[in-house]
Amino acid sequence: EISDIMKLDLWVQCDECDKWRMLPSCKEGAEELEGEWFCKMNVNDLPRSKCAAKERDKEWYHKYYDSLVLNSGNNEPANEDIEFG
Repeated sequence: EISDIMKLDLWVQCDECDKWRMLPSCKEGAEELEGEWFCKMNVNDLPRSKCAAKERDKEWYHKYYDSLVLNSGNNEPANEDIEFG
């Protein structure tokens, strides 16, 4: 689908732990990303809203966010240790 082709990844780096986090491409309020950013500001991905959480790669995040869309009626955050096969 054309919307998938045009999907842009939005990456931010924590100013405390230097880990990279991918935010949903539809993230509103991009002005919040100007200046310092910390893992605790990651309200879209609660399991990775702390510096202790490990970094994930692009493919993992795409599957993670796709699974949230599929389960949009269920606001339960995905487990930190979730693995996509």
